[in-house]
Amino acid sequence: MATTDATVEDSQLTATIHQDLAARELLPAEHAVDMGYTSAALLVEAMSTHRVALLGPMRSSTSRHARCEDGFELSAFTIDFEQQHAICPAGHTSSRWREETSRGVP
Repeated sequence: MATTDATVEDSQLTATIHQDLAARELLPAEHAVDMGYTSAALLVEAMSTHRVALLGPMRSSTSRHARCEDGFELSAFTIDFEQQHAICPAGHTSSRWREETSRGVP
């Protein structure tokens, strides 16, 4: 449990929660959360830092690709962290996997 200012978004606490659980050796293999605690970056961080599969609905995409008829939003893609590839809506597998740092998140 954490008490914060009302201006603190839930997603800002996901990493802190995992750090606290790790310190107590209570990290689950899967962590079910609501939409407030998920983002693509947080899913990657939870898996790469703590080997925790963060499970929860993603926020709706507002990108141009999600709005146009011939585009796909991120939720249409499947990421297989163990095999290190992504699968597009047509079933094609990515040809390479590259880990990068974006906005300070590995």
